[in-house]
Parts: sequence; structure tokens; C-alpha cells
Amino acid sequence: MMRARLLSFALILAAVTGLSAQSSRDASWRPKTAPAPSSVPPGTPAPSAADRATVAEVLAFEQATEAAVVRGDTAALERALAPTFMFTHGDGWVDGGAPLKVDTKASWIEWVKKQPAPYIYRELDSVRVELHGDVAITIGRYFYLPTSNGAPNHSHVWFERVYARRNGQWQQLSHRTVKGPVRTEDTVSSASDEAAVRAVVAKYVEAREAKDPAAIGALFTDNADQFNSGGDWRRGRDAIVKGTLQSSQRNTGSRTITVKAVRFPSPGFAIADGEYGIGEQRLWTTLVLSRQGEAWKIEAIRNIAPRTN
Repeated sequence: MMRARLLSFALILAAVTGLSAQSSRDASWRPKTAPAPSSVPPGTPAPSAADRATVAEVLAFEQATEAAVVRGDTAALERALAPTFMFTHGDGWVDGGAPLKVDTKASWIEWVKKQPAPYIYRELDSVRVELHGDVAITIGRYFYLPTSNGAPNHSHVWFERVYARRNGQWQQLSHRTVKGPVRTEDTVSSASDEAAVRAVVAKYVEAREAKDPAAIGALFTDNADQFNSGGDWRRGRDAIVKGTLQSSQRNTGSRTITVKAVRFPSPGFAIADGEYGIGEQRLWTTLVLSRQGEAWKIEAIRNIAPRTN
């Protein structure tokens, strides 16, 4: 059983460190993106079935427009962009300063049709849609890699975009950067990310102590798994929640995790190692986390009992 646990953990580390080897300094690297937890912004009323269909239309249109930019499809952009389209680059404008640049429809299309193509990829992430009849506002970010003769400069920006449906077709009216651009590799091991990862570990301990199934489940991805020191392999969020509650009934001692180290082997992934206490029992634990939109979620947990000899 111990051999199986170690083999499983080795496979997880291989996957994560494989992403690290193919790091953001590698032109072939791609970011891990995900839909936003909700398709509409926080505080927005739950969309009707018709609104959900419209949201899906807008997201598909936005994705198609990004793809047209990457392949340099100026004919598609002529149709997708309104005649009055404006693209405000950089976030200096948000506090009264000047943007890096402002493109019109004509100047943006002129840029996109350059050869070689100006972008290797543009990947949308965590996009939400706010609907106002035939007007839609999208809020999210995209990762991108500009074409360059130098070292790859993977970056991302947060944006706000405005669309209008005209004669049954969506067109983009405006694009404004609200945060960025930011080099992706500069955010891999930021202090705020480490604090967020440590906070997830603390919330996990709190949820275990409270024996709160909803709170425990909210911290894990759907396909997360866990090996405990007793040899149980819990696969999937539901199995983890059920198993942890059963474990808490068997082992009633107070639980603590003292995080000793957090590292970021690749953008969007974190590994947290620490000492795990259950009453008088002392273990080592490793948690693998991934960024899901704005939140960090637990992908895997491995608990190991230290040798006594």
C-alpha cells in the first residue's frame, strides 16, 4: 500500500514538475485557464434560461474573435468589430493617468495583419458576462504570448469589453484593460499567492475541525484525490468529503497543519508541505493546489507517517 501511495504521489509531482520544466520561459508553454465560477458577475441576479443562452453566445463570439486575432483573420475582425471600436491598452487610465495606447478599428486590424503574426496565443480565462438587453459587458482576463525574437514574454491582462447585438449579430464596441499587462512568470511566486495558498490550508483545517461538509468540499476541485496515512485513497470531491468526516469520527484529536514551505513549480500550481498533527499523532502532509479563476483549490493531498526507526 505504501508503494502505491508513493507511486501515485510521484505521478502527481511528475505532472506538476513537468509543467515546471515547460515553464513560462518556454515558448511552447501554455497557461491553465478555466471558466469563471459563475458566468455572471458577483451580485448579479441568476440568469434565466434565455439569458444563459445569450451569455453562451457572447462567450463563443468572444472566443472566436480572440482566435481571429491569433490567426490574423482580418476579414473576421472587419465583421466582429463595430465601426466605432476602441481598444484602450494598459491600466494607467483607471486612476486618471494615460493609457499605453489607444487603437481604433483600423489601427487594430492593421496591427493584427502584420507578418509574422503578432501573437502566438491568446487564451481567455475567468470571463463573466453582464447583460443589458442587446448590450453585453464581459469582464475577465486573457493570457498571451507576443511574437518575439527574444526570450518568450508570457503575459496576461484583465479587461472589460462591451458588445452590442445588431441585426442579430454581435459586434465588439470597446475593449479596456483594467489591470495589466503583467508578465505571467512575475506572478508565479508572488507573496499574495503564497498567502492565499496558506489561507486555503488554514481553511481546510478549520473545516475539518468544524466537521463541515460544505466547507470541506468548497476547497477541492471536482477531480481532487487524497491518500491518507491509513492507506485510504479517496478519489473525487464527494469521496474526500465523506472520507474526511468518517476519519474525524474515528480520530477525534484536534487537527493542525503547520505549513513549512510553499513553492510554485509552474504558473497556476502550488505545492504546500507541512507538519500535520492529529491529537498526539504527527504526520507530514503535502497539498497540491491549482488556481481556479481567482481562487486556489486543492487538487491532491498526501499524508505520510514518518518512520519510527
